[in-house]
Amino acid sequence: MAGMNKRRVELFNAFLTAVLLVAIALAGNQLARRHLVLRKDLSQDQLYAISDATRSILARLEDRLSVKAYFSGDIFSGEAAIAKARLEAQLEECEALAGGHMEVTSVDPNRYSEVLREAQSYGIAAQEIESFQGASRRRESIYLGLLLRYRSREEVLPFVHPFAFESLFASRVHALISDRRVVVGWLGSEEPPQEDGEGSFGTFGRARGLLGRGREVRPVEYLEVGEPVDADIDVLFVVRPRKLHPRAVFELEQYVQRGGRLVLLLDDVTFHSRTGQSRLEPSGLEGLLQHWGVRTTRGHVWDDPWKGQLILPRVVTLSDGQQGVRGFPLDYPPFVVPRATGFAQEVLATSGLSQALFPWVHAIRSDEPCPEGVTRTTLIESSPDAYVIDPVETLADDPAVIQGQSDALYAQGTRDSGPFPLAVALSGSFPSPFAERGAPAAWDPAEPEARGVDEGTPVLSRHAAAQVVVIGDADWLRDPDLLFRSFFSEPNAVLLQNLVDWLSLDDELVSLRSRAPRDRSLRDFLDEARRAGGLLGPVVDTAEELEQLTRREDAAQRSARHRQYLAMALPIGISLALVLGFGLVWNLLERRRPLARGSSADAKEVRP
Repeated sequence: MAGMNKRRVELFNAFLTAVLLVAIALAGNQLARRHLVLRKDLSQDQLYAISDATRSILARLEDRLSVKAYFSGDIFSGEAAIAKARLEAQLEECEALAGGHMEVTSVDPNRYSEVLREAQSYGIAAQEIESFQGASRRRESIYLGLLLRYRSREEVLPFVHPFAFESLFASRVHALISDRRVVVGWLGSEEPPQEDGEGSFGTFGRARGLLGRGREVRPVEYLEVGEPVDADIDVLFVVRPRKLHPRAVFELEQYVQRGGRLVLLLDDVTFHSRTGQSRLEPSGLEGLLQHWGVRTTRGHVWDDPWKGQLILPRVVTLSDGQQGVRGFPLDYPPFVVPRATGFAQEVLATSGLSQALFPWVHAIRSDEPCPEGVTRTTLIESSPDAYVIDPVETLADDPAVIQGQSDALYAQGTRDSGPFPLAVALSGSFPSPFAERGAPAAWDPAEPEARGVDEGTPVLSRHAAAQVVVIGDADWLRDPDLLFRSFFSEPNAVLLQNLVDWLSLDDELVSLRSRAPRDRSLRDFLDEARRAGGLLGPVVDTAEELEQLTRREDAAQRSARHRQYLAMALPIGISLALVLGFGLVWNLLERRRPLARGSSADAKEVRP
């Protein structure tokens, strides 16, 4: 009887111990979830690890930051569900790092009409995502937007992807807690209607809207009549200048003399929106740039290794017999896409960037030395295999024609080839070209062609340290349209904001936005073998030359296949060798253990 009671007590104690262990595990999980955030990002790009810059921004919170997440509840798409889970984890980690100054609430716009109206009032829109599961296809409206409130200010993220979450979130928090907003000046109007009544392609609405998030964008006007640039403008963008009046050039130069930050987006070619024809128009800044030791080429950069894609619309016949328009990608070398090696890693604005898109970009010549006290740094450059060609006058949409021109340029050898600077930065105390001849007279509508000197206006020279960024293209900021849908891409948006933050001395945001997935495109072994064998662009006149060319082509294909097999077999062979080596070492150690035990036993037997 006593044994049965003892057995019951033991069973009860075991059951109670199990219940207590489960309760402790659950409570410990909840406490760790709230107060102990331990996450390790083992990816090479470290895209999901919270950076020191974000930690610093969150540490500056003094009041409660309210974050309202408008997230869809039930998501059918597996990819979107994973994105939502990652966003929730990132928000939880930021909430823990905020030290009690951040509160996150989540609502579902798809479930409650009141929440849906509220989200729409803040500009938070759903993304239509199509997903497949077996033979079934489903389209769903997914919300992944955030509303941030801090004191009396608000910031909105309409749709967030996990890759870009930290950069966007930290930027909005930084804007909320900053006492003064950065002022960005904008000189350059939208293109006027052309002669046939059609407007030109692509305006700059998206770029200006992006600059306006957390900053003030202010138009700069009336420089030609002697109106100076406002003193509180932190960064001034001059976009596609056209025949600037000498007085306007003077006012821009004097803004630099007062320590201003100037970004010149030079683009001497204007394309027609429908015909693809172009015309050349000078900017009026040529003399000033030459005085600073910089000039742009008249032609465009043709960069076949770093070519971008041009999306062309074509009329197609749909399954129901109707006609529609679809976009088709075309590899287009005048759309230069610098890779990571083309960005200056020692400059904060371009460090860590791996891609951007510059359509019909002019190269920047640096033949002449900079003035004393001014240093020049190349920010972005083309590949070594790039060329400068005559200005693109007509849009070519035939892949055979484009490939033929690439082969012909490559066959010319290294004559006038790259790498070519696409963007440069000048810094220091600039000498003024107007110091000796005086300030140009303001524009007079009664005598629009008159030129003179305004002796009453003082001229500053080497007055204060300043920075000037010169980029040989402005189309990289254009809005996409029906014909060109690949201009203002996400990498271009990162570059734009990096430039503003770098020039306005906001280093934390620059380091955040530079965290992006690196380009890891596959190598084309066949193309490399053809280039090494001189098979691109040769002219064949006789049957004997054709036979030799065929043999060289076969050799190039064999070499490419050999390198492909080697690239696949090498990592497999190394892995097998490591496993085999580990097995041999383990087997050798196991064989030595019985011998060691036997010798030990023998020693015990002979011991007196």
